[in-house]
Amino acid sequence: MESVRTSELPGCVARHRSVIRIRVGVVALGLVLVAFGCGTSRTAESDRAEPMTTSVPSTARPGQAPGPADNRRAAEAEAKRLLALVVPPPASIRLGSAPSSLPGPIMGTTNATSQIDDSAFWRVPMSMSATLAWLKVHPPGDLTLSGSSTSSSTGAMVSANGYLYYAPSGGQIQLSVATTGATSSVLRADGIDVWIDPVAYSDDSPGPRLRVTLATACPATDGGIVGVTNPPPPLKKSMLPTASPTAGLICQYYGLNGHPFTLAASKPLSATAARGYADLIAAIPLGHIDGGSTSCPDDVGTATVAAFAYPDGTTTDVWATTSGCPTVSNGYILASGSIPPAGLSPSPSKLG
Repeated sequence: MESVRTSELPGCVARHRSVIRIRVGVVALGLVLVAFGCGTSRTAESDRAEPMTTSVPSTARPGQAPGPADNRRAAEAEAKRLLALVVPPPASIRLGSAPSSLPGPIMGTTNATSQIDDSAFWRVPMSMSATLAWLKVHPPGDLTLSGSSTSSSTGAMVSANGYLYYAPSGGQIQLSVATTGATSSVLRADGIDVWIDPVAYSDDSPGPRLRVTLATACPATDGGIVGVTNPPPPLKKSMLPTASPTAGLICQYYGLNGHPFTLAASKPLSATAARGYADLIAAIPLGHIDGGSTSCPDDVGTATVAAFAYPDGTTTDVWATTSGCPTVSNGYILASGSIPPAGLSPSPSKLG
């Protein structure tokens, strides 16, 4: 299991008690943020769409949970498939390597180590503007244009331009065109996908933790708290036990604003409500993109604790940060995702 600090998580900001910290990256799993818009980019101006999410089936055998290698192979196959959708203009000549004017995709890429980029290059007997016009009316696989980008290296003179297409699978195609003369240009095509590491992050942030049970009720404050703690056996492959809870309790806390780090609202859950709420938490994906960074809104320290009672007499707690880039954790593992508001008043969005 990979161990990372919360502040290094894609889609996640560490919860600090004295100041608001915003994790800012340069990427897009939006992933553009973890998927395409946060890496090195030559883009001078662009019209970006929502980032990609990976949804290509893994190559795991039936009945077997997909592992990192299965997901990587699936992403490699998808990147190759996307690249094959690109049709260059007539009389284009395939090149063996990237032209110096197009060393990478013009829209930029994520710095995630789990990114797959399959590329191809051509010399085109058309001007840059003519090549761009041809590509616009011959989109790869009839995909809809999602964005465009312009780059210049000599003052105001445009030296490269490109198009971005998001695929239904979650991958993307980037087409980059650079001028080489009045009647010639070079074309770069990239089929890009990101594979998901199915192993959750470790919830190992140092600091005090809460232990909430239905008998003890909600603590009055969560000041200085970094998460919850749960007794063994450790829950490292799921956020909650597989059994259905018999009851629950929700504790919601102010962050830096309002009444700082005090209990804002609490709500007991019936067996039916607890089961439904637990199902929503269990549906949060535990996987993550390896590497990369993301931009997050202000983290004002709001948090929610959900405690679930089970038929064997045990209680399992879940800790959720509800501002910045939300995360959910149980003392053993941590995942990027939002915990449902559970109908409390004030709602988490109003606590900050």
